[in-house]
Amino acid sequence: MLRRVRDCRDAPRSETVVSEPKEVLVLAKAGERLNFKFQNGNNLREAKAFAEVFEAEVIDSKSNTIAQSAEVGTYAIANAEEKLTSLPETSNLQTLDALKVLWKTTSADEKKAFLAWAFQK
Repeated sequence: MLRRVRDCRDAPRSETVVSEPKEVLVLAKAGERLNFKFQNGNNLREAKAFAEVFEAEVIDSKSNTIAQSAEVGTYAIANAEEKLTSLPETSNLQTLDALKVLWKTTSADEKKAFLAWAFQK
């Protein structure tokens, strides 16, 4: 989300332009210096145009692109799809046995969320 207010003196006659939220997945190392790179509008018309198609990049100290922005939820969906493809084969198992196999592959947070859901039913 991009918000830009130029100068406090201009605040009474300025307008805030806000883009739709975006997300970036960055695998950073300790001590690594990263920055965001994105286009900025020089006037209200340009700012509104850029906000409609907002894109940002994460760059390193040599201006190499490390990551690009995506729609919110993109990485969660990709992570879920990756997990599904890496799950053990359960199609030939009875339901309870399949759940036991899947249970072994889930994280503590996933188990906690599942139990909260199960006990609500």
